[in-house]
Amino acid sequence: MNLFDQPVISAPRVFGVGFNKTGTTSLGACFEILGLGPVAGPQTLHDTFGDVSKSPVGQDANLIQNRQELFETYSYISICKEVFDYSNYGLALHIASGFKSFHDRPWNVKDFYKILDWAFPDSLFILTTRDPESWWQCVDRWLNNTHIDDDWKRSRYLKHLEVGTLDRESCISAYLAHNEGIRHYFLESSRQKRFLELRLESDFNWQVLCSFLKLPIPNQPFPHQNQQHY
Repeated sequence: MNLFDQPVISAPRVFGVGFNKTGTTSLGACFEILGLGPVAGPQTLHDTFGDVSKSPVGQDANLIQNRQELFETYSYISICKEVFDYSNYGLALHIASGFKSFHDRPWNVKDFYKILDWAFPDSLFILTTRDPESWWQCVDRWLNNTHIDDDWKRSRYLKHLEVGTLDRESCISAYLAHNEGIRHYFLESSRQKRFLELRLESDFNWQVLCSFLKLPIPNQPFPHQNQQHY
């Protein structure tokens, strides 16, 4: 599908705004099971806009100077790059018009949740969280071991966390600040009925999620994805 040519869906939306490595892929799987598709997660956006075969493409994409060429060649990367490098949410908002539910980047970046709340009134927001030390250990394994040579992934995390180095103290501090900012925005206002914090260690079950979404509990196990990264 062309990046700029997609049908617009008129329906309530559900945004997962928790940081990566907090069970966001599991949340996306829940959305699929609950009939909240199409679901806008990284892999779906890759597949929908046709650049999954070119990923990872960090160094190549960084060499492209023309933004329109980047849009046409590396669609998902261009969506994230607009948010990270230019603080431009317009392209991502355009993409959001064609999906019902969302998880991971770019939807969980910085204060994008405020813009999404403004752009899609009455939407629901789910903040997935986990113990900070457990989160950091997962991120550390993912970036400083598994993907130590992947400059694109590492640069995305640096920009996402808005830190200079991928060290424990800086990253945990940024992670906690991200979560607290979201809590403050939703819980200190009339928005609190549209907000759920889903803790990986205790709340990842159908009862908690379906009660919030006002949907029946599916007759299948709760999907725990990527457990090898927990």
